[in-house]
Amino acid sequence: MIPAMSEIFDLSPVPSLLVSPSHCIERASNGLLEAWGLQRDEVVGRDLFVTLYNGSPTERFDCIPLSYAIASAVAARTLRQCHAAYLADNVAWNARITPLHRGEKLLCLIFEWEKAEAHATAVDGEIFWHWLPIDDAFRTFIQAVKNYAMYLLDTRGYVMTWNTGAELSEGYKRKEILSKHLSMFYGEEDGRAMKPERQLEVCLREGRVEFEVWLYRKDGSRYWANVLITALYKNDVHVGFGNISRDLTGA
Repeated sequence: MIPAMSEIFDLSPVPSLLVSPSHCIERASNGLLEAWGLQRDEVVGRDLFVTLYNGSPTERFDCIPLSYAIASAVAARTLRQCHAAYLADNVAWNARITPLHRGEKLLCLIFEWEKAEAHATAVDGEIFWHWLPIDDAFRTFIQAVKNYAMYLLDTRGYVMTWNTGAELSEGYKRKEILSKHLSMFYGEEDGRAMKPERQLEVCLREGRVEFEVWLYRKDGSRYWANVLITALYKNDVHVGFGNISRDLTGA
């Protein structure tokens, strides 16, 4: 006797979620529960974004890439991927998102998860792990630039590289800033206004965003900066952001 489709989904060894159009998790595969160390009642019936990001100190940023990928998949009615969409126990998971339609009606979303490839960066003998693929030649070029703060962010806005120009303008050594969040450079007022996350959302929609803003250094001083953020893609999958900042205070 062939099991019902819902039972087949639950029995799948592939880490998977079946999610309603309102983002409520309807089913979770055994493969996902085992991989993430969760019980079924900790997942099924809960909001997708609450399950993935609730309690994260950067929850507002964490959900941006996945929200964009879901909207893109539904609008295009085709598969979309979200790089490092979920992070648990220092393991990042990529999501493959498939929307299922009947006519014009969205029935559900199927999420299939796989571990993201981890990359290591050594700074003063300490290893920093990240999930952003960075070419060595590009890294060398960025590091040599002194007149601009140039660094790469992962999909959630965490600093993955740090060049000499950024160290000179912001005051942070590489070891101090890697894996820290972009929002720490913004003032309290901009933080309350959710300006950093708004800019990343615009960047994902438009491909790039350019603006001027007060940025804050390690010593607490601030400077008026021109900021250009570009969305980075590899094989049509969003993998992070490139950030270039220039001090306009003395311009």
